[in-house]
Amino acid sequence: MSHGMRNRAVLAGILGALLLAPSALGQAFFPGNDEIRRRLDERLARGGGVGVVVGLLDAGGTRRFVAAGTSGSGVPLDEHALFEIGSITKTFTATLLADMVARGEVALDDPVAKYLPAGTRVPDRGGKAITLATLATHTSGLPRMPTNFRPADPKDPFADYTVARLYEFLASYELTRDPGESWLYSNIGYGLLGHALERRAGTPYATLVAQRLLGPLGMKETSVGFSPALQKRAVQGFDDAFAPAPMWDLGTLPAAGAIRSTAADMLAFAAANLLPGGDRLHGAMRVAHVPRVPMKEGQQVGLAWMVGRPGARTITWHWGGTGGFRTYLGLDLEARRAVVVLTNASQMWNDFGHNLLDPEAPLAPASADGLFAKLVRDEGLDAALARLRQLKAKEPSAWTFEEAHFNAAGYRLLGEKRAADAVKVFTLNTELFPLNGNPWDSLGEALLAAGEKEKAIAAYRRSVELDPKNVNGIEALEKLTKAP
Repeated sequence: MSHGMRNRAVLAGILGALLLAPSALGQAFFPGNDEIRRRLDERLARGGGVGVVVGLLDAGGTRRFVAAGTSGSGVPLDEHALFEIGSITKTFTATLLADMVARGEVALDDPVAKYLPAGTRVPDRGGKAITLATLATHTSGLPRMPTNFRPADPKDPFADYTVARLYEFLASYELTRDPGESWLYSNIGYGLLGHALERRAGTPYATLVAQRLLGPLGMKETSVGFSPALQKRAVQGFDDAFAPAPMWDLGTLPAAGAIRSTAADMLAFAAANLLPGGDRLHGAMRVAHVPRVPMKEGQQVGLAWMVGRPGARTITWHWGGTGGFRTYLGLDLEARRAVVVLTNASQMWNDFGHNLLDPEAPLAPASADGLFAKLVRDEGLDAALARLRQLKAKEPSAWTFEEAHFNAAGYRLLGEKRAADAVKVFTLNTELFPLNGNPWDSLGEALLAAGEKEKAIAAYRRSVELDPKNVNGIEALEKLTKAP
């Protein structure tokens, strides 16, 4: 080989290395597929869910997908499987808002009342109105859920929440804090924001999102609510008892959580959010990312997006949850990496997503209630109770035990007229939380339903000793000990 040819070969090698470097470096940042699958299998085995698809976007643009578990519906569990993304929908709503601001259609400081029918009462306080910005940053002062939220079907709770009921809520609600004063997460607030935007555009929210976001971004596997074509790819969701749970109809409030999507499309959305491009839509995304309001634990919130440092790096993220799904979308804007986690059960995976983006972000202890529900389904109640007692005795720091979750499991059994089994679960809860009054109160209720009056009285007495303000326990004791 001549000297000139050798130089050209060396130069070609250098250029090739430079062209490959970003992708190679980015890919090396994340663990390999086998290692991620091992972690997924381990988490699922410990009660972390039924199925999960993880999407990884590295700094060079390479996309990888890893799945574990089952879809529950027979469809392949891969990057094209359809999930509900829940409240991650709010990041789409926020992007839509920022885009409408860029178009000159609305302003962040516009009162939301401007886009509602004339005469619609919107609560205010301290001389301050609820604006589009306060709705988008969860600082409107509106509560998490409307006070007139009484679903006819708890398994599809939003389906019967109408526009009329939304306006009834606004007409009667009194704010307990000034708009803009402080952060308070609000599903009803985001539902109202989306309603205002669709009224301003004269186009239904679903159509608006499809035309202005999904179409331009090439997201063909995403819809707001039900899509017959996409539903063929849908996985089955599972509730916190690992029982099948239907997908939700968000009714009047789709902007709060109605989007259904796949890991492939969610990584496309993530990639768009990481692009430094200068067009209007990408500019709107960057506006939505900007931290605006203190949240909690050192975190801040932009337009929907949460911003914080769970480890050493700043992560911009959101999570979602519906009756049978939990999801996560995280962005490292500086490193230009992203992680998507889509699951078809009710266990949280935020820590897993954070840890993939930043290995210094800690993983949470495993959820004992998730394992308990899995064991009840697979091995029966008595085996599950024995296993939980063993974990509490031998591995207490490796698991989280939450009183409310076990209480809910007991009440599910009561609702199924299985009082004796409910007694077993509530008894476990009193062992896990012996100094909390509520588990004892619940145990008293189950014992009474099981016909064990004297034991019920003893449980109620213990609940009142621990919580002298327990009105339910006091009233139950008065009835049970009243002379005939």
